[in-house]
Amino acid sequence: MIYYNFLLIFFSIPALLVIIRNLLATTYLWQIKEYRLDRFLSHIRFEQRIDRKRIPILIIKSLSLIGVWIYLFHPQYNIYFAFIIIIFSTSIFEADSFIKAIIKKDYQRPAYKSIRNIIILVSNILIIFSVYFVLMLWVDSLLYHTSGTFTKLLEIKPLQDISNVGFTEILPKQIGQIYVTPLATLILILVSVLNITMEFAVHYSVMFLVALTYPLSFFRKRAWIMRARIILKKNPQLKIIGITGSYGKTTTKELLAQVLSKNFNVVKTPHNKNTAVGIAMTIASLIKPDTNIFIAEMGAYRKGEIKEAVSLAHPDIAIVTGIEAQHLSLFGSIEKLVAAKFEIIAGLKLKGTAIFNGDNEYCLQMATKTKQQKMLYFTINDQLKMVSEESSAEQSKADEQHMYEFPHDENIYAKGVNDDQNGISFILMYKGVEHHVRTNIVGVHNVLNLLAVIAASVKLGLSVKEVVKIINATKFEFPYLHTFPAINESTLLDDGYNISFAGFLAGLEYLTSLSGYKKKWVLTAGIIELGAVQDKVYQKIAERLVESADGLITSDPLFAGIVREKMREFKVILIEDAVALGQTYKEYVGKNEIVLLEGNVAERVMKEIRSIK
Repeated sequence: MIYYNFLLIFFSIPALLVIIRNLLATTYLWQIKEYRLDRFLSHIRFEQRIDRKRIPILIIKSLSLIGVWIYLFHPQYNIYFAFIIIIFSTSIFEADSFIKAIIKKDYQRPAYKSIRNIIILVSNILIIFSVYFVLMLWVDSLLYHTSGTFTKLLEIKPLQDISNVGFTEILPKQIGQIYVTPLATLILILVSVLNITMEFAVHYSVMFLVALTYPLSFFRKRAWIMRARIILKKNPQLKIIGITGSYGKTTTKELLAQVLSKNFNVVKTPHNKNTAVGIAMTIASLIKPDTNIFIAEMGAYRKGEIKEAVSLAHPDIAIVTGIEAQHLSLFGSIEKLVAAKFEIIAGLKLKGTAIFNGDNEYCLQMATKTKQQKMLYFTINDQLKMVSEESSAEQSKADEQHMYEFPHDENIYAKGVNDDQNGISFILMYKGVEHHVRTNIVGVHNVLNLLAVIAASVKLGLSVKEVVKIINATKFEFPYLHTFPAINESTLLDDGYNISFAGFLAGLEYLTSLSGYKKKWVLTAGIIELGAVQDKVYQKIAERLVESADGLITSDPLFAGIVREKMREFKVILIEDAVALGQTYKEYVGKNEIVLLEGNVAERVMKEIRSIK
């Protein structure tokens, strides 16, 4: 009996490692998609790229599974035994690759500190081992109950030494009119079927447990929101500033908090916690009786989510930093995206103020719809510049005319913009008076973010002169375009906190302005959730990229292909998986070269690039 169980375990171990790999990778994917079915399905539809190295293995496994099933019901075809060997061999190959990835810490894995992840992982592991344990019990039962029609088709005999069993001894034999299958062969057939089935089924098992654990997430969210509402009722004097947009909202939030903290006690949502529950957690954890201002970044993946956020924290001031084709695979259209962003304006307090980016056509459209007090900020450099990829010359002209139809004194704008490695400078115009701004913030696109900061500060009662003085005297800390020393004596330009079309172009523009480097690279995994406009957006980025850099390292095959089409001789390095970005960086980037990182990468990849132990 022990030898049959050994046979079962021996042929299951490689497959179990592959199943565990699939379990970790699938749980990780659900985690980064925030356990949302809409984002998960969007990833499957628009973003998932099957590893080309795995395609032959998937085909071989699928065909072998069919072959093994045929062999189970037609044991006379001994040639089908080869499929058992093939399945076992492919499992060994994949298990070996997984073990090497574990040693290098170069594999996808979820956060183990998450309670939800722990429940999903532990439950799946229990299910997996229970299935194999049941198979072992069934094999044992056959050894003790040798009567019946089914067992007459089996050859059950002791295996004293598996190493001495000849190959022909485990093949089915014809006895009279029937074929008798050795129990060892039946075990191999069933284990082969079970191994492949479990490899595929674990993806659906994770999905099932994500759904099963949804109530845990739901009631936790409700609890945080209830706590936050109680705290807000106790602090009626609190001024709330809500910030939304497809780009610029995080930078605007960070800069605004640093400016206002000179005069007020300020609390802001940390990092990118921009959902209703993230806002509620911040309120419940950080708002105190002496807090004057709460700055909340408000994001959304579908209509109704910003409405939920503002129903909790009604803003006194709402800032819309700009709208572009972001998360369209979830929203469906730019019109629905604009409608979702407008929810922050609809949620303003009765005497609240809406602040819009006048350089963005969609913001101007929103400004025409609201009857709330409003204020525009924009830039003038010879002519009005629109940042949206959807704008046209006719639309820009109409928007420029429309801008001056608003109460002119309520608008602010910048002119004479200059940008260098030490920061940006510009002339701020407000109510006909010039104010000279000079700051350590880099990137000309941040002029708009600063204008939003100035507009909000003025609406809170500060004078423009006072705000400009604070800006000029502050050494700002901001989440984008930081430079760090990296491996091979190179420089990493980290613009990876978040990624959008406008942000990507802004990063490339800043990269172009830098000098003194032997080569300039761009490192990115691509932009997610663009939906049907992904090709169009990538075309525009590729045009700018081949002018701004000398090479591209990416795990996005669509982006890599479009860049190659723009310039055949341009250096494009396509890798199979984003976790290999660090190793590729080390291989290709050399001394005195700079790399612009666009988009998030795994923490271990960042540590590898920056040589952090």
